[in-house]
Amino acid sequence: LNGSSIVVHGVFLALPLPIPFSNFVPAVVLGLICLGLLEEDGYVVALSYLGAVANLFFFAVVLLLPYYGWQMWNAS
Repeated sequence: LNGSSIVVHGVFLALPLPIPFSNFVPAVVLGLICLGLLEEDGYVVALSYLGAVANLFFFAVVLLLPYYGWQMWNAS
C-alpha cells in the first residue's frame, strides 16, 4: 500500500499542471510517507493516507471539472 501510494503521488508530482500549488500536496504526502516509514511511526503514515485521499479528491476534481464544464456550456 505504501509503495503504490508513493508511485501514484510521484506521477501526480510529475504532471505539468499550470495550477498554483498543485505539486505541493503530493510532495507533502510523499514526505509524510517517507518520514513515517523511516521513523516507523504508524500515526504519521495514517496522516499521510488522509492527505492522499484529499489529494486524490483534488486531482479527480481537476480532471473532471473541464468535462462537466464543457457539458454545461453545450447544454445551455
